[in-house]
Amino acid sequence: MRIESETYQTKLAKPASWEECAFLYCTFSHIKSEGAHVTSVFVDCTIDNCDFYWGLFNVATFVGVTLQNCTFRGTGIAGCRFVECRFDGCSFIQDNLGGSCSFDGTRWHGCEQSSTQGLDAGLVPRRRAPHHA
Repeated sequence: MRIESETYQTKLAKPASWEECAFLYCTFSHIKSEGAHVTSVFVDCTIDNCDFYWGLFNVATFVGVTLQNCTFRGTGIAGCRFVECRFDGCSFIQDNLGGSCSFDGTRWHGCEQSSTQGLDAGLVPRRRAPHHA
């Protein structure tokens, strides 16, 4: 299902789902999701202040997406593609049982991060400070 220019606050509204949708120019804000299975495509979206606990991002695609102040606790991110995405103030941390986030088979192209913890700078470089002359 193709969904354009929608704003979701605190929850996804039907017929939208984390699974098998194509979101274009959408905003997701303050959504708490436990055990979500994310298999959708996200293009030029903003994901802000969302909390994913024990989520499974499986072969999802993110292009030009800004993720800001999001928390991923014990989330598996497998076989995903992140292209020209920004991670600002995000946390990839352990769940309450000590399980870490994993990134098996995920590919990163032209992404940046700032003030983010738990995302290897070897995968996603830290944003460089602006150069002042």
